[in-house]
Amino acid sequence: MSSRKIVVIGAGIAGTGVADELTQLGERNVTVIDQGPLFKTGGATSHAPGLITRTSASRMMHLMADYTIEKLMSFDLDGLPCYLPVGAIELAQTEERLNYLVRRSEYAQSWGFEGRILSSEECAQLNPLLDPSSFIGGYHTTREGIGKALRGAEAQARRAMANGATFIGDTRILGIETRDSHVTGVRTSNGVIEADLIVLAAGAWGRGIAATAGIVLPAVAMEHQYAITESLPELAAYKDGDADLPFIRHWEGGIYVRNERDRAGIGSFEHKALPVTDELMADTNRPDPSKFPLTMVDWEDGWNETVKVMPALRNATLVDSYNGVFPYSPDGMPLLGETPGLSGLWTVECVWATHSIGAARSVAQAICGIAPSIDFAPGDNSRYDNVELEKSLYETRCDNAYVDTYAIHHPAEPSHSPRNIRASAFYAEQKALGAAFFDTSGWERPRWYDCNQALVNGIDFPTRDTWSSQHWSPIIAAEHLQVRKTAGVFDMTSLRRITVTGPDAAKFLSHMAAKSVDKAVGSVTYTLFLDPTGGIVSDVTICRLSEDRFLVGGNSQRDTYWLQDHAAGFDVVIRDITMDTNCIAVWGPVARELMQPLTESDLSNGAFKYFSCQEILVAGIPVTAVRVSYVGELGWEFTVDNSNAVALWNAIVKRAKEVDAIPAGRGALTSLRIEKGYRAWGTDMSREDFPCEAGLNFAIAQSGNHIGLANTNSAQRRTLRTLKLENCGIIPTVGQPVRSNGHTVGYITSCEYGWSVGHPVAYAWLSPTAGSDVEIMCAGEVVRGTVTADATFDPEGSRIRI
Repeated sequence: MSSRKIVVIGAGIAGTGVADELTQLGERNVTVIDQGPLFKTGGATSHAPGLITRTSASRMMHLMADYTIEKLMSFDLDGLPCYLPVGAIELAQTEERLNYLVRRSEYAQSWGFEGRILSSEECAQLNPLLDPSSFIGGYHTTREGIGKALRGAEAQARRAMANGATFIGDTRILGIETRDSHVTGVRTSNGVIEADLIVLAAGAWGRGIAATAGIVLPAVAMEHQYAITESLPELAAYKDGDADLPFIRHWEGGIYVRNERDRAGIGSFEHKALPVTDELMADTNRPDPSKFPLTMVDWEDGWNETVKVMPALRNATLVDSYNGVFPYSPDGMPLLGETPGLSGLWTVECVWATHSIGAARSVAQAICGIAPSIDFAPGDNSRYDNVELEKSLYETRCDNAYVDTYAIHHPAEPSHSPRNIRASAFYAEQKALGAAFFDTSGWERPRWYDCNQALVNGIDFPTRDTWSSQHWSPIIAAEHLQVRKTAGVFDMTSLRRITVTGPDAAKFLSHMAAKSVDKAVGSVTYTLFLDPTGGIVSDVTICRLSEDRFLVGGNSQRDTYWLQDHAAGFDVVIRDITMDTNCIAVWGPVARELMQPLTESDLSNGAFKYFSCQEILVAGIPVTAVRVSYVGELGWEFTVDNSNAVALWNAIVKRAKEVDAIPAGRGALTSLRIEKGYRAWGTDMSREDFPCEAGLNFAIAQSGNHIGLANTNSAQRRTLRTLKLENCGIIPTVGQPVRSNGHTVGYITSCEYGWSVGHPVAYAWLSPTAGSDVEIMCAGEVVRGTVTADATFDPEGSRIRI
């Protein structure tokens, strides 16, 4: 039993969930503090409408909602249910929206449950407020429903208290106490409460509380409108129940409606973002500090949309109304886990009641050193780089996230604003070449280049479906084929570059990585970082530049934190050099011919072998040259200091023209790497996956003192497989279900047309019951496929070693 002191700030449904889960895992010294009275504290839980749906393109969000439902259904509070499984109906007024609802029903299949597409008449039979002539169809699920958040919070708190937790209400939180970059306690209106670990689950107050410890939480408290009508004759039969009808989500109208006994409760996103300052949230003298008066000017559009689909409400009087407050993150996902920069401060923030208990369990498990049942990497606090934490930037993105809550989101869509947060040093040169930019983690990255338009001539393109044609261009196909024919110049600057130096550098990295990197100077090792349970934290290339100096090529800032968090006891210096450097890759059959005139170093296969590195001069510029490839062709990555990056780019692009090579974008990179069977961390694999399942056993050692290695031989629960698809015009996107022998057996992680092999290629996680012949469901269409070898192009890998 742990003796550490854990303080949870916030006694809403998330905070009580954390306390309950921690105490069930053996933690007994858990104290929960809230500024309001227990348990109607005045936070978002006090006014949450409680709509819970599991359907999501995000596996993480689905699983968190599913666990929230499961747990609430297991509770009652003094005989009153904590969950009402009334079902949900999502409406469509246009064919575009209906097609999107079909996709949502397919996400449901991927995650293991069923939803039905209904006619408008069938929807109206399930909810009498609906006018079937006002929409064209809907998506219906039966286990979704209304979470009674207040009841759920108190029920969890009671069990936590029975297991030793202490709850303190009516206590203002004044700040977080720290020493030597670690939390030591919580300063309150009743004095300091000592803490070894703090979990911040304070909702709209979370950002302000975190700021007292110098931590930036990229979140904004938003006003959200909700109103309840007078009693309605159409709902008279339901006056004795909490909620009995399926709740309605009217996507195009930006509103949702549930019955509150014989009244209608209406929530609206159909208004501009209404952010609330930390200063205003700090004023808790209001009767309910997370509620403001309904602003009628913002209500009008949502109300008009409501009565279009529910004309029975047209003349109804509102008997209660308010703007309720809850926080948003820039990408609409939760803020979970330990905060970078302050040891011992954990957060469960920006979670709706929908996902609250699932998020609470995952964080509680991580705190207790247990692999979370739900991998929360997509919501991990460390996903944001420092540059993304600039206040005006993240506040604008939070505004956008709120306004776009009910928008149709495509997996490939870029952010609308702000843009140009950070870019490669040669951004202007790329723009002059007609780069079509998209953004990832604030990085501007070319998806294709308009200067390659002429290469499209003569290529026979299959007619591409409307969905996968979005954010796509035929130039991508032309770039792909030209890379296979000559070479492409790729901007790889957005990937992570970390130096590890010092006497223990080799020992440390060999411990952190899943295989030894203590090899000859000039060696390059592709391997994995694993967590203690054997899950894949990241895939990395580790280059030995000298006896005590290594360059780690990773995926994100998480890799830097992972190394820093485990460096104690090793004589090493870890430095993230991503923002100080740029990276240019040259890949393709003529890569050596392209590059050799630019350097006096010998680039022959004998002098510069595959999976080796050298520090050389290119065009007179010092670079770290690494002979690896993410497209399955001969080539190098060149890391260069910012001051010389433009000159290097210009020299390489100028020389590329002389050998018919081209600048190429990330669109071509994706199709090239999928043909080769190359996985992408965060897309095809994550911490919930083992190397043996992901087809990456070659990247780990068979034995040795490597974190997590001892647990990599766990039984395979599923396998990441490559699929050859028959329909050339439909390109599945992430999350679409794979069926075999009449059953759903997995879901798609990546897919693109393989322009070198003449058919679409997909990766999918498949269960052991999957056969070799499969079907992928794509907006109601069936795409047939066959499980095939990982590499559909050059499976022997001969082209990369020439």
